[in-house]
Amino acid sequence: MKASSRLGLGCLVLFCLPFCAVGIGTAIGAILAARQADWHKAGFLSIFALAFGGAGFGFIFAGFSSARTAADLESRQEQQPDAPWLWRADWAAGRVLDTNRGAMIGAWLFAGLWNLISFPAAYVAFVQMDREFGPHLLLVLIFPVAGLGLIAWAVVATIRFTKFGTSVLELVSVPTVIGREIAGRITTGAGLVPEHDIIVSLRCVNRITTGSGKSRSTTEHMLWKGDQAIPGAIRSAAGSTIPFVIAIPASCISTDTSDESSLIVWRLEATAAVPGVDYDASFEVPVFRTAESETAPPSVAAAKAVVPIVDASYVPPADSRIRVTQSGSVLDLDFPPARNVGPALGFSVFALIWTGVVIALIVNGEWFIGAIFGAFDVPLMLIILTLWFGRSSVHVEAGTITLRQTILGMGQAKNIPAKEVQEVTTSSGMQVNSKPYYDLQLTTADGKKVTLGSGVSDHREAEWLAGRIRALLLPV
Repeated sequence: MKASSRLGLGCLVLFCLPFCAVGIGTAIGAILAARQADWHKAGFLSIFALAFGGAGFGFIFAGFSSARTAADLESRQEQQPDAPWLWRADWAAGRVLDTNRGAMIGAWLFAGLWNLISFPAAYVAFVQMDREFGPHLLLVLIFPVAGLGLIAWAVVATIRFTKFGTSVLELVSVPTVIGREIAGRITTGAGLVPEHDIIVSLRCVNRITTGSGKSRSTTEHMLWKGDQAIPGAIRSAAGSTIPFVIAIPASCISTDTSDESSLIVWRLEATAAVPGVDYDASFEVPVFRTAESETAPPSVAAAKAVVPIVDASYVPPADSRIRVTQSGSVLDLDFPPARNVGPALGFSVFALIWTGVVIALIVNGEWFIGAIFGAFDVPLMLIILTLWFGRSSVHVEAGTITLRQTILGMGQAKNIPAKEVQEVTTSSGMQVNSKPYYDLQLTTADGKKVTLGSGVSDHREAEWLAGRIRALLLPV
């Protein structure tokens, strides 16, 4: 281990020692209180022992684990300085495990730490307010309520891991070459019987970290995304296999972890709606520009994998609320209001709780805080109005597409001649839990994006709808 790594680990241990000391001290106090049958004090001290001791010893354990990983990485970098796709053992083997186990453990650790701090703090605040309900208590209660949501998140992650186990991604070749394609298969020990298609998505994201210490924050910006809809998994006695192939444009950029404040990460994700908790697996994959990126692909197989093709045998799901009417060269698509009741209900319940807090603050004279919280109600209400009452109507006739988007019947129509249409494609829209929804998007000759319809829950249906429009506006 390099001297800088040892110094960093030493600083982490020194920082965590006071937390460990508090944890040990309060644990001893809890034991002494329990021996005196002072269960109230024992329980209160136990919470602090778990919170501080768990944080201190947990960070120390994580620090030593990270140090071992860093040492292994440094060794591989010295051995293969020009092949970064061999720096990770799983990448070098072409066999990558999903992140569900880590996500489950992380969810419980975060939820546990959050609740161990927020619930005692809320209790203390409640006692100090003489057990009277008021606007300040509502603000304090937001944190325990959020803690309950974190517990629900951890429970879902646990059910998902228990149900599907650890999925394994096996890559055909390492690295995945920019300008070619990523191909392989995902295997899981569970028998997947999806309600719709399995969606395999490849994403290139820029993970940006700003600030330091308590003000440190990380955001992700998607640079490119490609999807493939798989009609179903190949089932066997051992489980299920999902084969896939997705083309990668030559304009994309390589995986880059040289700058920790601005990482370029490629992720492969597979999602499927199944009874109960949905299937959701995520893998980090090695995508790099190599000498092969400068030569033409050996076949057109990759292009066929991502170019949407109208399947004449495809039939939209029976429960689809999108209405399609075609007579000759005249096509009408209707995206009716409330076409996705689940997301609409979810946003509505959240907005109702949020608005209740805002009203309580204002009624109790907390105008400034109420105004700050109330500002978030504006975009929330717009989303809810769109989900419940938003309608999109698309009419294609005589080389012209007419789009009319309304909320509560109010809106204007827009005509776009076929000569101004460059492409009609699908794009990722909202995502609720692990369920993705898709939009139909028109690109004009000057590069402007126009959303024709949103909230299509089935990827094949979205591609089919886009294909119907293309067939009339952009005939081959």
